Amino acid sequence: MRLLLVLMAIGFTSPAVASPVPASAVATCVAAADDFAARRACIGQVNAACQDEGDGGVTTAGMMRCANRERAQWEALAETALVALRAQESPTQTIARERALRAHETATQARCAYEASQYEGGSLAIYAAAACAMGQAADLALMLYARTLED
Repeated sequence: MRLLLVLMAIGFTSPAVASPVPASAVATCVAAADDFAARRACIGQVNAACQDEGDGGVTTAGMMRCANRERAQWEALAETALVALRAQESPTQTIARERALRAHETATQARCAYEASQYEGGSLAIYAAAACAMGQAADLALMLYARTLED
């Protein structure tokens, strides 16, 4: 039951609600990056900046909001990449992509539940799950974004 509450708190069962920040912070960082390593360096920047604001780095709820804020931006970048990919990929690629997206969602839920279990019974489980979901969203977005760059 506690795990279900953790997953609900980070948005696995409902859409992410992000705090207001420039929606383009992640997209701007990724677009300015010269290569994959530089794009990966964008992961965590919004979360870290947020934790320097208000209660972002002081309370578990604040830390979770910061991770969810960045996760929402990675999800928006992934959705933008998906729009482009849907327009250019073959039917075979479309089937493979959709299968990969379903597998990614299942793997993310399992991995983040496992990450949260490290703090079983503690409030840090909520942040651990949120940070994991943020990282998983970033990995997916970067993979999809890279596919849009291929010719």
